[in-house]
Amino acid sequence: MSSIYRKGRDGYYYYQTYVYNEETGKKNKKIFHSLGTKNQEEAYDQQKLLDKKYEKIPNPNNGNRYINLKYQKLIFLTIIILFALYSILIKNNLKDVNAVMIDTDIGINQPTIIELNDNYKDSLNMNIQKDSESINNVAEKLFSEVQIPSYSISRIETISDVFSQGKIFIVIESKSDSNSLRALCDIVKDKYPKFSNVIICLYRDTPIGRDIANGNIAEFDNDEHISEWLAMYTFNEVEGAFFDDKPGVYFGPY
Repeated sequence: MSSIYRKGRDGYYYYQTYVYNEETGKKNKKIFHSLGTKNQEEAYDQQKLLDKKYEKIPNPNNGNRYINLKYQKLIFLTIIILFALYSILIKNNLKDVNAVMIDTDIGINQPTIIELNDNYKDSLNMNIQKDSESINNVAEKLFSEVQIPSYSISRIETISDVFSQGKIFIVIESKSDSNSLRALCDIVKDKYPKFSNVIICLYRDTPIGRDIANGNIAEFDNDEHISEWLAMYTFNEVEGAFFDDKPGVYFGPY
């Protein structure tokens, strides 16, 4: 880009521009001319003529710039094409994966139907019926064997209201085995849910047993305690239930 200016000393117009410098490879070579006129219009006319003159000077960078722009366009187009191809490949792969997943799901969820002949069906039904009858027989036998004895509660003591601790003393009025006594303790424990920590003592229905259950223990010796004390049951929420049908042997009189 050229320019003209007027010097204040002599009043003449001067012209300057920059052209390609072969030494530096840049457009930094300064051209300077005196236009020999003090008239501005004439100076502008001469500027146009000089611009045309210096524009004819070859500038290798102009060709390189064109080549660079050309290559940039090619690179840009190549990137767009590659990206489009990549997107198409990704979509196709996703379709294949989805198709495989659908086929797999169908294979998993599809039920397998097995045709059974009549003889096999009858045999299978008979076996199921026998197993069911066996289970029912075992259950009935267990329930029939465990009979809750007749009993009476002689005394209930609250040890601690804060910790919900209590003692229950029971007199057994009929003969019973260990399983029946244990079942009775479970029933009594459930009847008194206010005790989260409970001790249940079972005694014979005899004069000595009733006295001990009522708290009159000072009149009897250890042997009498042991003979009348049938069982002891304890329960707490942490340890669960504990049952001993020979408490006198291990713990002495209670």
